[in-house]
Amino acid sequence: MFRILVFCAVGSLFVFGCTEKAAQLEGFDKDLWISDNYGCNGERASLIATITEQKDKILSLNQNQVKQVLGTPDEHELYERTRKFFHYYLEPSSACDSTLTNDPKILQIRFNALGLCNEVFIKNE
Repeated sequence: MFRILVFCAVGSLFVFGCTEKAAQLEGFDKDLWISDNYGCNGERASLIATITEQKDKILSLNQNQVKQVLGTPDEHELYERTRKFFHYYLEPSSACDSTLTNDPKILQIRFNALGLCNEVFIKNE
């Protein structure tokens, strides 16, 4: 009986002790962000300040956690040695039907070979 209790206690430590708390950005409207794919509605631009103020929180995340916070990227690139880039358009891109910006602002998030975020910046700012 004692072995069963110890096994259950150790098992629950693994299950509940290893779960991560979902990352969140304060003041960030995730639904607005996700609904503006490729920046076509121009609403992501209103969230740039929130992201840049809290980019240190993003830098501590892995790929799956970034997807939890920002949703699926509009584009991603796989570079040499399994480094990856996520791209989120902040202004209308060529994928939009409306008038597009010649060189739209893009939130780029770079990941190292271990899948950890190591750089967050806005391209064309």
